[in-house]
Amino acid sequence: MLRHKVAASLMLVMATLQSQAAELVVHVDHVANDRGFVCVAIHRTESGYLDGDDAKAFRLGKIAAHAPEVTLRFELPAGKYAIKAFHDENGDGKLNRNFFGAPTEPYGISNNVRARFSLPPFQDAQLTAGDAVTETHIGLAGH
Repeated sequence: MLRHKVAASLMLVMATLQSQAAELVVHVDHVANDRGFVCVAIHRTESGYLDGDDAKAFRLGKIAAHAPEVTLRFELPAGKYAIKAFHDENGDGKLNRNFFGAPTEPYGISNNVRARFSLPPFQDAQLTAGDAVTETHIGLAGH
């Protein structure tokens, strides 16, 4: 009897957790060529997003570059996220920058907000991943 109650409780918890999971599909558009990789960082908090430390990202993704678009899929809890993507053309694993700090590889941010002299505010880049499948497109620019 106790086993049945424990099993039923576990099934209820598992069902609840699964219903709160979301699939986020990120389409990265305007990939110029097939060199290197396209890297994606999904942030839940402002700190990692703003300081440029993608090691603080909630999820990281990397896929071989393929013009004109690549698609990455992420399983994550429903919630609000800001996404950064870049085309790592030389395959060194980082967004390369010039002497002034401006990116020298194409990059994009969720909601296709554009950076001027620094990253746009976290709130401007946020999107909501719902309980089902959420798709977003990020266009790469700059270079």
